[in-house]
Amino acid sequence: MGDELKNVVGSEEPLIFRNHLKWNILRWNVEQWKELFKFDNGGKIVVREGRIVCSQTPTWERNTVEKLIGVEEFFDVFSSSHNLTTESWLYFDYKQISSCLNEASCSKLDISWSDVGFPERSAKDSTVWIGTVGAHTPCHVDTYGCNFVAQIYGRKRWLLFAPSETEHMKPVRVPYEESSVYSSYNFFRGCAEFPSVKDAIMVDLDPGDVLFVPKGWWHYVENLSSAISVNTWIPLESDDESRIKESLVKYFVHSALKDMEKSEVELLLNPNEDDLCTIPEQRILQELKWCVEQFKPTLRCPTDRDGVKLYQSRRIVKTPIKEIQLKQNAPHKCDIELSSSVANLSSERLNIIKSFCHPDVIDIVAKKYLQLN
Repeated sequence: MGDELKNVVGSEEPLIFRNHLKWNILRWNVEQWKELFKFDNGGKIVVREGRIVCSQTPTWERNTVEKLIGVEEFFDVFSSSHNLTTESWLYFDYKQISSCLNEASCSKLDISWSDVGFPERSAKDSTVWIGTVGAHTPCHVDTYGCNFVAQIYGRKRWLLFAPSETEHMKPVRVPYEESSVYSSYNFFRGCAEFPSVKDAIMVDLDPGDVLFVPKGWWHYVENLSSAISVNTWIPLESDDESRIKESLVKYFVHSALKDMEKSEVELLLNPNEDDLCTIPEQRILQELKWCVEQFKPTLRCPTDRDGVKLYQSRRIVKTPIKEIQLKQNAPHKCDIELSSSVANLSSERLNIIKSFCHPDVIDIVAKKYLQLN
């Protein structure tokens, strides 16, 4: 079964494997998770706190508040968070397990991606996401690899849009983060406008479920309850070309940062990119040169026909976009006038950055740059 599942990475559509995992951690209670993190990092962790409101713009990471919180306090809030009647959500998100747990703690997690055909990948190759109800990630597309997501605790909703819908997703590189192209649409709590697409995939994950997200698929992710999930990204041959494009975006954004005030720099960058303005230009050019040297043109990989029967049984039926919007429109505090901090950048500068870094433009620049090299 494992070898057959390895063919999944050839699928051009998301796939769902219901109740697929038998990991011991699926049976863990909150107290066991609390104990796992309690003795690392001095018993404290850094989480993000966001407001449970609706707005026209997504809740960018810069609009959330980082908090150093005790592990016990965090999991106490986690245990009591059952619905959206609270004013905020907490998220311990996008954390490499190997960087937030010591080796002894890591070994307690029986995470093995052999269940999806990758026995060489374990907890050390995984990222953990632990959050209360309402914690969410703005809609975006990852430019590198494909993704396997395992639901461990609670329920999590995924909205997925095909690569062919990119022009309808209002792609934007502000805030800038390497490997993430964001959508300007806000899918949290349904007050704002939704994209003009006919349908999309909406899938709610329960403990033991595994979701496969192919490269290029847009996704918005939200906790329907307090939830824990882990994922692993699988590198692909096409990543070499993607790295060239990402290096070109980085070079332009780095150039745009010159002569900017610190307050403007913070509006342009995602917090995890704050050190970009301190990197010498020559180093970025060297990175770009290295990416070009690694690049070998490859034919587009079609869907792996060996797994076609498997794909048919695991495909997810699409949901009309109007139905998705109704389901997302749950009770909440409406703050439709709340604007993203990105709007505080001058419209001229913002539009120039958006235009030059738009995926369609970068595709053309990358093609011409490779011709010149």
